[in-house]
Amino acid sequence: MDANKLDRRFYIAGLYDLYGPVLTEKQRRIYEMHDLQDLSLSEISDELGISRQGISDQLQRARDRLDELENLLGFFERSAAWDGVYADVLRLVDLERDRLPSDFISEIRAILSEVD
Repeated sequence: MDANKLDRRFYIAGLYDLYGPVLTEKQRRIYEMHDLQDLSLSEISDELGISRQGISDQLQRARDRLDELENLLGFFERSAAWDGVYADVLRLVDLERDRLPSDFISEIRAILSEVD
């Protein structure tokens, strides 16, 4: 699998974690079977009694819906940005630990652990 496909797969998995409950039950089930259980379209088709093309269509609709929700809401992008800020704050606290009061460092770490 090339890097772009792998990146896309991780991206969609992240979107699914955030927005999966908004998908229809059928879309969730097909997405989980294909992307999480790594079943082929044919295997899913056999198990659900839906044509292979029907499985492919539902899977594409699910991915399109996840993209649409991210474009509207942007939670995944904000979450990724927050992860960067979180790492930067921890790095700065570690870098300046000799100059910062220990109770301040403890408080910063406690606050960050609540949102992690």
